Amino acid sequence: MDEDNDMDGETLYCICRTADSERFMIGCDHCEEWYHGDCIGITAEDARHIKRYYCDACIGHEEIWWFQQAEANVSTEAVYKLL
Repeated sequence: MDEDNDMDGETLYCICRTADSERFMIGCDHCEEWYHGDCIGITAEDARHIKRYYCDACIGHEEIWWFQQAEANVSTEAVYKLL
């Protein structure tokens, strides 16, 4: 049996590895895993203010650190030039 599916074939999510997709969830922008907000301490209201979310498993990856640094260094003027 695939570890990402339960006995009924439903997809398992989050660190809690349940198929409960009725609760608020947020996806990691790196690994694309989905997490229940209450399992990771993020509310739906908090998520409205999060531009990108990286889970604990991905947050230490060097490419994410580099991307966050590069994103922080992009000026508003440079963004407008891209548009």
